[in-house]
Amino acid sequence: MEDIVNFEDLDTAKEELIEALVDKEVQALIEFLRKINGTAILVTNEIGLGLVQEYRSSRFFRDLVGRVNQKIGSIADTVYFCISGIPMKVKGADFLKWIKRFIMSLQFLTKIPIPIRIKFNETDFGKCAMLSPLVGVILGTILALIYYLFSFLFPPLIVGFICLIIYVFLTGGLHLDGLGDTFDGVFSYREKDKIIEIMKDSRLGTNGLLAILFILILDGIFIGFLPPSIGGAIGIFLIACCRSCKLSCDRGYKQLYISKLWYVERFCFLC
Repeated sequence: MEDIVNFEDLDTAKEELIEALVDKEVQALIEFLRKINGTAILVTNEIGLGLVQEYRSSRFFRDLVGRVNQKIGSIADTVYFCISGIPMKVKGADFLKWIKRFIMSLQFLTKIPIPIRIKFNETDFGKCAMLSPLVGVILGTILALIYYLFSFLFPPLIVGFICLIIYVFLTGGLHLDGLGDTFDGVFSYREKDKIIEIMKDSRLGTNGLLAILFILILDGIFIGFLPPSIGGAIGIFLIACCRSCKLSCDRGYKQLYISKLWYVERFCFLC
């Protein structure tokens, strides 16, 4: 780089040229690390600390090193931060992975607009299930706040249906779609292969429509009138139902997701 850029008397043009050259080299390094699919470890140290007068060049290179660390740290498996010569393991890389998985969970389970495109693999998709309770906390907090505010204006039954409508819009009717497909298939009284074919059909039949309507009506009534004290009993009942059933599919991404749900069950049991 010294052959291309004279580091003396830095100006904006030289800084931009240095940044472009460094970005190119860092990107090449990142692509190489991804290609070999090895374990990447980043060791960095504190920069710019101490009673030292800072000039334009020192500030520029400090920021440049920080920029390089940020890019490499985003793909590193482990990050060590050295303070006074002592390396401290930073969970930054793992933390970023879990943030990505949490965003994936929100995008998968809700219709909350998150304008981020995330690339994922089978491991990420499977571990998203472990973060489902956090998504439930977000949805539950929103609905609890809405219930509390509207309870001053309307009777419990109307408030229950208002919460239900908002819940359906927040989740995009994710579970209702599966419920309708299930009732269409099971109550067709056909052989197994035909039932699965009906369930895969994107069109909604009479049985599915009736099931969704009845469930929505019951949900609205339950939200409006059931006392909060039985919430724990309902949670235990739902977990018992899950454990008493078996997977209908043992392959594909759905199996990867469902295989991690036992973490969710433990979380719900502790709550």
